[in-house]
Parts: sequence; C-alpha cells; structure tokens
Amino acid sequence: KTLKALRYKANSSVEEQGINTLYLTFGMLQWKETNNTDDFLSSPIILVPVKLLIENITSPYRLKLHDDEIVVNPTLSHKLNHDFGINLPDFDSTNDSPSKYFEKLYDIIKKIISISVNFYEAVLFI
Repeated sequence: KTLKALRYKANSSVEEQGINTLYLTFGMLQWKETNNTDDFLSSPIILVPVKLLIENITSPYRLKLHDDEIVVNPTLSHKLNHDFGINLPDFDSTNDSPSKYFEKLYDIIKKIISISVNFYEAVLFI
C-alpha cells in the first residue's frame, strides 16, 4: 500500500509539473547550525533519481534509474555555501564512489561545523 501511494505521488509530480521528486539517497550528513546547540540536523547527501515501476498487480515493485543526473543535494549545498561558505564538490558518478565522496566531503567541512556522516545509509524519499 505504501509503495503504491509513493509511486502515485511520484508519477503525479512528473505528469503534472514535469519534475521528478522520487530519489534514492546515499549518506546522511548530521550537522549543527551552531556550536551553541546540542541539536543535530540530518540531510541526505547524494540524490539518485529513480522511478518506481510495476508491470501488473501481482508483480513486485522495481526501482529504475530516472533520466535525470545523480546529484549532491542542492538544498544542502546551497545552505552550506550561504551560511558557512562551504562549496560542496560535484559528485562524479563515473569516477567517484559514495564512500570516496563522503571522505572528500568530511575533509572539506569538518573544520568549520560539527558534523558526522553516515556512510552506508540509503533512503528512498519523495
């Protein structure tokens, strides 16, 4: 039931607005906006655009890559650039693995803000 609703929302977004909103994410950045707080924020790092497909009612659901590019979370990238002056590198899916990218990311921002990176977390969201 949940996958059916998720597929419906994703397809509606593509059909009505021409925008894919279904992503598989790799890595979560847990970070603080200031050192004066104990509250960590969590943000997905790498966004992989996908489609959720089903052939017929008895078939299992399948994930398929969408035509859009794999990207670093643009909202996170903008926030870190605007608030902290941190420019996140692009993710090159032909030369980078998620773990290599996470290491680069950690090295870039660890001196500026309090962070931790969960390397192996994958989440499907819309």
